[in-house]
Amino acid sequence: MMKFTDKPTLSSHRLQQLKALALNLKAESFYDIGCDHGEVAMAMISIYNHVYFVDPAQAVIEKLETTLKDSDIPKPLYTIYKIEGENLKLTEKNKTILIAGMGGKKIISILENLLPQLMPSDFVIISPHTDLLAVREFLSSTDIGCLNELLIEDRSHFYQVFILTKSSSQKVHLYEDYSESRVWERYLKHQKKIYQKHQDERSIHYLRYLESFRLN
Repeated sequence: MMKFTDKPTLSSHRLQQLKALALNLKAESFYDIGCDHGEVAMAMISIYNHVYFVDPAQAVIEKLETTLKDSDIPKPLYTIYKIEGENLKLTEKNKTILIAGMGGKKIISILENLLPQLMPSDFVIISPHTDLLAVREFLSSTDIGCLNELLIEDRSHFYQVFILTKSSSQKVHLYEDYSESRVWERYLKHQKKIYQKHQDERSIHYLRYLESFRLN
């Protein structure tokens, strides 16, 4: 049984890094949109005043309800919503929102609903798995700024992460730019290494792709 005092061990490096980013942002409530297993949100229960688990899948909601019911976590500390992110109404004034583990077009659709509801004190962490250029183009056309963007490497996969807020005037670049870390400077040296590895592996992928054409 999970206890309120437990510090959950997250199942992947990616989730651990998303948790670490959320811990750096000062807000009162935490929304995990498309929470799935709810690992990150559960880790936030002892950190934020209130945590919202948001997911449209009935099976996911039922599993979360069982897990949380079997724990000793006080019910007033969390809320579970069975709803699409596109239909979510934000009720808290000072919040951190996580949207990860889904495609870029889905994240854009969710952000179209959420952006008009955001306050300057709010933070949004997004990690799109696909359609990254479309996400960049969308964000650059809105009034939300980018505190930081970085790469997370996990099991030979690379995940781009954006930390967004309306209180920042820095716009999202239309191209990948990890040459500076605007918030978490201690990540800078590590990020350059990851970025170079990401670029090297992508170059190898394209070279193999071109080679396949020459062989055909």
